[in-house]
Amino acid sequence: MRGGGWARAVRVVGVVVLLCVAWLQLALPPLPHDPQSTFGGSARETPELDPALSFQRSPTSKFLKSKTQPSSSSTAPKLTPEQILEIQEQIQLRSGNETVLNEELFGPVQPDTIVIAVQVHNRLEYLRHLIVSLAQARDIDSVLLIFSHDYFDEDINQLITTIDFCKVMQIFYPHSLQTHPNSFPGESPGDCPRDTKPEEAAESKCVGT
Repeated sequence: MRGGGWARAVRVVGVVVLLCVAWLQLALPPLPHDPQSTFGGSARETPELDPALSFQRSPTSKFLKSKTQPSSSSTAPKLTPEQILEIQEQIQLRSGNETVLNEELFGPVQPDTIVIAVQVHNRLEYLRHLIVSLAQARDIDSVLLIFSHDYFDEDINQLITTIDFCKVMQIFYPHSLQTHPNSFPGESPGDCPRDTKPEEAAESKCVGT
């Protein structure tokens, strides 16, 4: 009896150990490339979804797609007098039209319409990410989104015209540095250099004493 009791105890312990091992296999997640996570001779792979790939499939990802190579510098190129004149004409035309985009989708502007104004310079990539962020805001379809420009750029204008989640309007500052490089607010001939002291300005007779 004593020998039979030991044999029965060993069998019980063996069964308990096997049950513990089986429970651990079911309870713990498989390690990457774990040979134990195979079934029927083939590896069971559970790849994680890349958040970047998930975002690229979203409707707002189109605002991040660039048709032109982004510039690494924010310095504006020097324009010819003809280019400046053309930009001034475009600014006058667009500002005079006061066009509100997407009114056919979201209705006309009402007295109680919320207005969000965004000041834009020439950083196209920053603007792309801002638009993506605004597109995901709650009730954005009920606002009027106004972009105020002190720099005229066709790539920026094209990007804004693709916005389809709210009413959009563009306004342009008519007296910008871009269109007035040699007069106010740019530097006119005879202007005092920056940080000129009053007595120095009076002595040199520069403009801006």
